[in-house]
Amino acid sequence: MRFGSIAWYGFWLAEGCKSKNHRGSYYAHCDQTDPDEETLALFTRLGASVQRTASGMRFNLGARWYRQVQDQGLSYEKYIPAWIKAGTPSQLRVLLHWMWKGDASLAMDRYNTVSRQLADDVQEVILKTGQTATVTMQGSHLVTLPNHTLSYSRPMYYVQRAHGRHGQ
Repeated sequence: MRFGSIAWYGFWLAEGCKSKNHRGSYYAHCDQTDPDEETLALFTRLGASVQRTASGMRFNLGARWYRQVQDQGLSYEKYIPAWIKAGTPSQLRVLLHWMWKGDASLAMDRYNTVSRQLADDVQEVILKTGQTATVTMQGSHLVTLPNHTLSYSRPMYYVQRAHGRHGQ
């Protein structure tokens, strides 16, 4: 398992989606509002095409990368595949680093997701790196959408890494 693939997969779990264009081509892509140099370097090494969007940048990768995530569902159905969870602790730390670059609160060292399975998988991966973590859930609640309509949100899961004496 190569570190570039693991890094990409981690970032894709946090920020990615997959699509098929009008010509029948398949793509896996990641969106980032303000990518840092490390993110730009990763996608350059992977040969991604870059597209500016209204909200930042989109990194497009072709069918090869799409096949890696084709079994993943929507955001609330995402998970870490067994072949990645079987990686070495150093590979799993790379995965977590890139996931944290997307859907984490760095100040709180907490990963956020709407997928219960992904939250459980992140906790498992953290355990495999020698740390501990807890998963908590915030239930559905009423939110106001940009068009000023009301909707219920999905439950949100938070994976909090433990630090200090209790994080060993």
